[in-house]
Amino acid sequence: MTIKNPRFTLQLAKAIIAGKIQNSRQVLLRSARENENEKEEALLRNTANELEAAIRSIASVKKTDELRGIEGDAARKYFASLNYCIRQNRSEFEFDKRTRRPPRSRINALLSFAYTLITNDCVSACQASGLDPFCGFFHVLRPGRPALALDLVEELRPFADRFVLTQINRKQIQADDIEEKIGGTYTLKDNARKSFLKAYQERKHEELTHDFLQQKCLVMELPFLQARLLGRLIRGDIDNYIPFLWK
Repeated sequence: MTIKNPRFTLQLAKAIIAGKIQNSRQVLLRSARENENEKEEALLRNTANELEAAIRSIASVKKTDELRGIEGDAARKYFASLNYCIRQNRSEFEFDKRTRRPPRSRINALLSFAYTLITNDCVSACQASGLDPFCGFFHVLRPGRPALALDLVEELRPFADRFVLTQINRKQIQADDIEEKIGGTYTLKDNARKSFLKAYQERKHEELTHDFLQQKCLVMELPFLQARLLGRLIRGDIDNYIPFLWK
């Protein structure tokens, strides 16, 4: 079976991570174009160039653990620059580092919530496409962990990042929408959560072009389209997995 083929697994994982890093570059480059501070713009472009170098290095990777190292280093560089993508209320939404469980800042709370929503969408997409969401390629298999869904999430994470940054920069979410709890953890208040979900659903209904499939689609259809591409790869109908690249 192709799933047990190390070469197949590595090639697929390389495509997924290359797609993720490229999409992360687009987040930084878009923010650089919108940033009026020349120093911050230069820093964002410099990090984007470092991520481009990381993508080039993926071609020579021989082991999945080596790929994880490249992905982790690229993620650290990306998140180290994310603060410069915040143009409004930066002091309230200051991003120091990525913290997950629990989120230790307002923007981390927003990112975690958005990532959870996308993960749920990818679990549904795997199931609808006849794929086991718990049998992944890049993510380590653990009981109860939807590894394959998390594989699909990787190329979509920058969508969540852009959405969160837009919510902050357009002041559609404010600092007092997020509650600081005992111990320095943060969570969205009920009304803010509803507003965030409403805006997220509206964004998912926007139309875009899927370049590889050469067709128009809604943002909400992307997890399902990518899951179907993955299914075609596993069945041997196509030779390579093509991640979706954001513009």
